[in-house]
Amino acid sequence: MRFFLLVTFFVFSAGSLQATDNKTPQFLDASPKNAQPFTRIVSLAPVITETLFALGVGDRLVGVTRFCDRPAQASKIPKVGGFVDGSLERILGLKPDLVVAMPQQAQRGLLQNIQQHGVPVYLVFGDTISEIKQLIHGLGTLLKEEKKADHLTKKLQTSYDAFHGALAKHQGSIVVVAGVKPLVLAGPKTFIHESLAHMGLTPLPQKNAPLWPVWSLEHLVATQPDWVLFLYPGAGVTEMSQRLKQLCPKGCQSIVFESPVFQRPGIYLPEDLNTVQDFFLKTKRIPHEK
Repeated sequence: MRFFLLVTFFVFSAGSLQATDNKTPQFLDASPKNAQPFTRIVSLAPVITETLFALGVGDRLVGVTRFCDRPAQASKIPKVGGFVDGSLERILGLKPDLVVAMPQQAQRGLLQNIQQHGVPVYLVFGDTISEIKQLIHGLGTLLKEEKKADHLTKKLQTSYDAFHGALAKHQGSIVVVAGVKPLVLAGPKTFIHESLAHMGLTPLPQKNAPLWPVWSLEHLVATQPDWVLFLYPGAGVTEMSQRLKQLCPKGCQSIVFESPVFQRPGIYLPEDLNTVQDFFLKTKRIPHEK
């Protein structure tokens, strides 16, 4: 179920709640008057929860999603639902003075209802590395923790830079699978695609593909990537990995880790990059048959 919700989040996140291309942190409506400091916050995404704790304001959280499990303290905070099934009743029952969300079509009605009940909604974005840093700075500025936000973004950038070209010698193409039914891929405008290219691989698809393109298995095989990285383990992933072995006896090598990777576009990103790097440093590429 968690994998299904994750993929649903990916698919719906492609359609922003905002009609504008402006993806800097912003309030859903005009900034609230006389509402600061915010002391009762509900977070509607794990990366938001993790960032608030990293900024030192985790004690202001009164509600989080059921997927918010890092740091450990987050697991003890009341849950208000998931990515696409947040409960308006639970959220309002916690009497928040601020709700922070990553906008997506599936939450449109929920966020608008929250705002109509007089609770300001602050939107952050995290599709690209730049947006991740803006997310951190936006929350830091909003909550008067600018110095900590600046420190976090510099630390993230330094860690990210350390992986530059780390896998260049592998010279392989890679497809990243976010969901198997349907087959949803990470597109060229995602932090996942961006990070793998930063490390020296050639992520597919390229150019003008959607944020989360949907492919057929036949199209994936025809593309002949050297690697197929699955973001999350599961029965469907195992089945597709076996199918790829049959269809691509040489090449299209599946990568499936015991734990999910690239699930959260935030401060834990270097951990995912390290996991990917370790795999490639220990694995020999199987060349395609000619």
